[in-house]
Amino acid sequence: MCNAHAIYKYGVGLLVSFFGYTSTSMPEQCKFHTFLFYIIEYLIMKKIKLYIASTIDGYIATSDGDLDWLREFPNSEKSDFGYKNFMSGIDAVLIGGQTYRSLLCMDVVWPYKSKTTYIISRKPIDIKIDCDIYNITKNAIEEIAKIKNEEGGDIALFGGGILTKMLLQHDMIDEMTISTIPILLGGGISLFPVYFPTSSWYIEKTELFKNGLMQTVYRKVSE
Repeated sequence: MCNAHAIYKYGVGLLVSFFGYTSTSMPEQCKFHTFLFYIIEYLIMKKIKLYIASTIDGYIATSDGDLDWLREFPNSEKSDFGYKNFMSGIDAVLIGGQTYRSLLCMDVVWPYKSKTTYIISRKPIDIKIDCDIYNITKNAIEEIAKIKNEEGGDIALFGGGILTKMLLQHDMIDEMTISTIPILLGGGISLFPVYFPTSSWYIEKTELFKNGLMQTVYRKVSE
């Protein structure tokens, strides 16, 4: 379930691995070149960035996918909560099949016209929009890995929960921007469906907006 567009409308480990690998009798020059290779690869590889809104109790939608609680949240200053700035560094978008169908039901123009969009689904989807959109139904992780290794800007992940869980299970999410709305739903679709491996993250930035929305940017700690 994607709610990022609703926000817009409404409202060290690499070094450890390297030095562990080079602790043998590798010549110093070869060690240095290998080190540079890994650093450059890390810097130029696309990053997958989750951008999503959540309630205090960790839900992104009601059990039937409704987002009225988010659309009706006050935004008197008409802030986009950093959405345009976030999208300025994005070349591609990942969404799940349910997210795509939800967007079609919303009274909005397709929000990712200038981006390449990949819909990840178990079954083929009838794409009804004349934009740069592709449907991936098989070998999703392998296909996403290929996209991540292409040149260009980063990849935005807008949900839903199943797709987010799958990428977390394969350690493929690099950054998360989570906007917490001061509302308790008491149930619904979870931001992070169980289960996935433990991972460590550090807080890069936290911003509190005047309407009470708190946005936190997390970056994954490399192991």
